[in-house]
Amino acid sequence: MKKAIIALLVVVMAFLSFQKYQEHTEIELLTRAISDTTARASTTLDILRGGHRVPIADFIKQTEAHNQALSNHIISIKSNIGSKRHVETAFAISYIEQTAIVFRSATKLSRTIIEARLAKDKLNKTIATLQNFVNNPGNDRARYAANMEDSDAVSQRVDIAKADFDVAILQFQLDLTDLSSIKPPNKSKIPATAILSANDFKDIEITLFK
Repeated sequence: MKKAIIALLVVVMAFLSFQKYQEHTEIELLTRAISDTTARASTTLDILRGGHRVPIADFIKQTEAHNQALSNHIISIKSNIGSKRHVETAFAISYIEQTAIVFRSATKLSRTIIEARLAKDKLNKTIATLQNFVNNPGNDRARYAANMEDSDAVSQRVDIAKADFDVAILQFQLDLTDLSSIKPPNKSKIPATAILSANDFKDIEITLFK
């Protein structure tokens, strides 16, 4: 009887130790995924804030790479976290997914900036071409170049590009606000420092033409 009790105690202690180890491992995985997500988001927001000079094309590549990494985090969480951690898991997935949405908004916003700047460059060239003809009305080459320009279409392209930017920046701001509202659940073992701080969301002013 005594041996049976001892054996039972050993089994119970081993089970409790395994549960403790599993809990530690799961919290560590969640914290690591969230912290990596935060680091990527913080870097991205710092670039948008003007903290780093990165070409727009490179920025788009970075955000797309970040989203792939975030997708991998979600797959890992769903594959390795047990049902007992459903509150922390739901928070982690929500935080990571919303960060991915912000990255996609930032990518779309960047593409509208590229288009707007291209449109403005084309408009400036069109104006220069027309002005050249005004200054040289007897020059056949200047006349031909001016006749080839469609100033109305070029101006319309600029207007459309600006409108697309306005929509994209508004959507980005809304997505960013949604991200800032996601907080760890009460009594969570995931440290609050693992997510973006209030300062990370400050002073982000994106201009179309610099």
